[in-house]
Amino acid sequence: MARSGMKSTGTAASALKRQAIKPPSAEALKAEAKAGYDQVRDMAVDYSSDHVVSMAQKVQQKLEAEGFSSELSPKTFSVIKKLQDAPADSVAPLSGLETARRSFGKAAKDFNNPSDQEAARIAREALEEFVMDPDSAAIVAGPASAAGKALKDARGDYAAYKRSGDVTGIQDAADLRAAAANSGQNTGNSTRGRVASMLLSGKKKAGFSKEELAALEGVVEGSGAANASRKIGNILGGGGGLGMLLSGGAGAAAAGPVGAMALPGVGMVAKSLSNRLTRKALSGADDLVRQRSPLYERMLQEAPMEAAKIPHSRDALIRALLLQQQAN
Repeated sequence: MARSGMKSTGTAASALKRQAIKPPSAEALKAEAKAGYDQVRDMAVDYSSDHVVSMAQKVQQKLEAEGFSSELSPKTFSVIKKLQDAPADSVAPLSGLETARRSFGKAAKDFNNPSDQEAARIAREALEEFVMDPDSAAIVAGPASAAGKALKDARGDYAAYKRSGDVTGIQDAADLRAAAANSGQNTGNSTRGRVASMLLSGKKKAGFSKEELAALEGVVEGSGAANASRKIGNILGGGGGLGMLLSGGAGAAAAGPVGAMALPGVGMVAKSLSNRLTRKALSGADDLVRQRSPLYERMLQEAPMEAAKIPHSRDALIRALLLQQQAN
C-alpha cells in the first residue's frame, strides 16, 4: 500500500529507448555508398610514394616468411609489385590505393587458387590498415583519417547492397522458373533449391556472416508450418500436374464432382501458404543482410526515442526473490 500523501507508481515505470526501424533498402545502400565514394574523392588525399613502397615491401616480406611466393600467388604478388614500382619522391592518391585494395579483393575470391586467396587477404588487410591508421609522415595532402573512415563506410554499404542483390536475385529467378514450369505454384521449391546451391558454393556464400548464413539455411530447412503446408500441397496436387489429377480422381471417388474440385483446391491453398512462408523467410534473411551496414547503424543512432515500459524495481526484486526460492 502506498504511504499517505503519495501516489502508487503501479507495476511498471517508463524508460526511453530507440524506436525500432526497418533496414535501409538496397537502393538506399547503393546511393549511400556512391555518396561516400564521392566524398572521399573530393577529399583529395595523397600519400608519400616512399611510404607506400615501404608498406608494400613489408607485406611481401611477411608473405614470403609465411611460405607464399610469386609462383604460388601470382595475382597478389603482381599487385604488390605495382605498389613497389611507384616513382621515388612522388605521391600516391587514395584512389590508386583503393584500386589496389580491390585488386587484392578479387584475388581473394579466386577459389581455384587457395594460396592466392590467402595471400591476397593478408595483403588487403595490411593495405586497409595503412589507409585507416596512417603514419602522419606518410600523408602528403588531405584529411587521411577522415577519408579512411568514410571509405570504410562506403565499402560496407556497397557490400551490403551487393549481398542483398544476391539474396533477392534468388527469389526473382525462382519466380521466373516456377512461372514457366508450373504457373507459379512451386516457387517455394525453386527458392529452396537455389538457396541450397548458394550455400554449397564457397564462392557464392563468401562475404555473408554466420547469422546471415544461418538464416539462409533456415530457408532451406523450412519452418514447421512451411514444411507441413508443402507436404499437404504436394499430396493434394497443389503444384498442378499429375498430383492434381490424382487428388481430383480421389476426390471424385469419395464425393463426386464436388470432391474432384475440393481436394486440389485445398492443395493449392496449402502450396500457396508454403510459398509465402518460404518467401517470408528469405525476406527475413535479406533484412539481416541490409542491417549489417554502416548506414543502418547510423539510422539506429538517429532513430527517435520512445517510452518503454520496464518492471518497477520493487516488483522486479520480488520476482527475483521468488525465482531464487524456487531454484533452492
